[in-house]
Amino acid sequence: MSDTDSPIIHIVDHAKRRLIKRVRGDMAARKVIDEFVAYYREHPETLFYDVVIDFLDYFGDTAWQQIEEFLPVYSDMVASSPYKPSESETRWRRTAVVSDDPMYEMLFRLVAQLFPKVEFKVFKTEAAAHAWLDLKEES
Repeated sequence: MSDTDSPIIHIVDHAKRRLIKRVRGDMAARKVIDEFVAYYREHPETLFYDVVIDFLDYFGDTAWQQIEEFLPVYSDMVASSPYKPSESETRWRRTAVVSDDPMYEMLFRLVAQLFPKVEFKVFKTEAAAHAWLDLKEES
C-alpha cells in the first residue's frame, strides 16, 4: 500500500532523525497499530527516530488493548533491528503526540509506562511538537 492509499501519511526527515506520522480518517485502532508495525518493518532505521504522531484528523477509536499488543511486537523489532541509537546519544527516543482531545494527555501518560525508554509529550499543534523536538536537540 502506498502512502497515498494509506490513512496514515509518513514523512521522514533523515537529517533530523525524525519520523512524522499523520493519522487521518475513521479507522479502528487495530488498523492504526497494524500500519505502524508494517511501516517500521519496511523502514527499520526509523525505529530509533524521534516521532511526531499527528491525530488531529483522526476520528477512529483508541483501544488500550491494541497498544498493549503493540509493545511485544515493537520490542522484538527493536531488538532484532540492525540499527541502534548512537553511543553518544544520552536519550533513546522522543514521541510528540498532536491532538486536541484531552483524553490523549492521560492516554499517553499510561503509554509512557509501557515504553519507559521513550519520552512522550502531547501538543495541540504539529508546530509546537516540532518546536519541542528542535529545542530538545539543542540542549
